[in-house]
Amino acid sequence: MRNLDGDFIPDTAAVSSWVTLRGLEVAHTQVGDFADALRIETKIVATGTLSATRRQVTVEELRVDWYARGIGRRKQVGVGGARLPLVAPT
Repeated sequence: MRNLDGDFIPDTAAVSSWVTLRGLEVAHTQVGDFADALRIETKIVATGTLSATRRQVTVEELRVDWYARGIGRRKQVGVGGARLPLVAPT
């Protein structure tokens, strides 16, 4: 990882992801409905640690994709954000 905190020491990151096939369902889109679309949920968790302060920032994202047979991805929804630890003022 890059040096983000200015101490010239590379900062670290740990990333994990989980993919779950939820099954077939109707994908409702602006261009129409797609029956028997495969719903796939992907959860990604990344935690970066600054080398100078050891402060950690965790980012989580959940993405849901629907794939229609013979067409490909028809819909994608993502939700995520950073989760910062509480740090006492110095």
